[in-house]
Amino acid sequence: MLTLGPAGRAVATRTDGAEVVELGCKFTNPVVVPADGAVEVVVAGSVKKVEDGTATLALDVTCDGVKVLGMPKAVVRA
Repeated sequence: MLTLGPAGRAVATRTDGAEVVELGCKFTNPVVVPADGAVEVVVAGSVKKVEDGTATLALDVTCDGVKVLGMPKAVVRA
């Protein structure tokens, strides 16, 4: 579940602090963090719909090129 937190933080940061009103996904693959290091989780997204003052974003969250979240989406309000 920790993977969704950084994804939400990335959405808030890249939308200039817009309010994240909805964030959801399916957890599809674990992110294994070695005891002596760290891993990089990459969050990309695109706007799918804008209406009523909100924007729906489709996200792509990967680690080492493997999708780690299934159907991740965020809804933000500016």
